[in-house]
Amino acid sequence: MAAVFEPFVADMPDFTVRGIDNAVAERIKEIARARNWAINDVMIDLLKQALNMNPATRTDTEAVTDPKDVALLAGTWGTDEAAAFRAALEALEQIPLDVAQPLGKAR
Repeated sequence: MAAVFEPFVADMPDFTVRGIDNAVAERIKEIARARNWAINDVMIDLLKQALNMNPATRTDTEAVTDPKDVALLAGTWGTDEAAAFRAALEALEQIPLDVAQPLGKAR
């Protein structure tokens, strides 16, 4: 699932959440790692899901009103797809620079 977040606006409120138990904190970190998102983005997404305000995960019958939402147009990746893509990128990063050549270029 791809994150779709509004750009930061200076007048957006900030909240501090205290007393998060270790199991919840670890699960939030796991989600962030799996999606390659910032903790803050995960928290916003989870809050929107819980409040039924995330267009990608709505459970009610209201239509999503933002036709520019790329998730509606193109879909999103699941956690397993994102992990596979990240693993492929990590494997590519292990190729030494002297071995890596631009596509279509002969040595």
